Amino acid sequence: MGDDLLKAKLKETVYAVAANDYERFALWRENAQDSGSPLIAHPVDWQQDSEGYLFQVGELADMPVTISLSWAMVNGHRVLFYDSPSLVTDQRMIEKWLDENCNPMEGDGAQARCNAMNFHLCLHSIEARARRGGASTGA
Repeated sequence: MGDDLLKAKLKETVYAVAANDYERFALWRENAQDSGSPLIAHPVDWQQDSEGYLFQVGELADMPVTISLSWAMVNGHRVLFYDSPSLVTDQRMIEKWLDENCNPMEGDGAQARCNAMNFHLCLHSIEARARRGGASTGA
């Protein structure tokens, strides 16, 4: 991974969310101030990053296992959305790649990751980080 911009985004990531394209769209629609129909009491500022990445993280049955990465700034904090769009996938390979390349942590040392259904955990983490005066990056 030689891309400095990619490395910076991975380092600045405060939360990682397993979500495919539709789930990411649904999360935006349900949570963003500018979606026109947010479903939460306190909608968030959501700035989509238009640049994404696709990597092969391994092989399974002689077929590539890939991970797709995209980001949004949610209330000023960089959130990673990842998915494995390949025909075959291995969650252990995906988790290993994340552990090695983008492993945001909570203040208590827990991994800052969830799936789309539990996106509220990401929002709570961002709120807590803001209350603590935490930086809007993964630092």
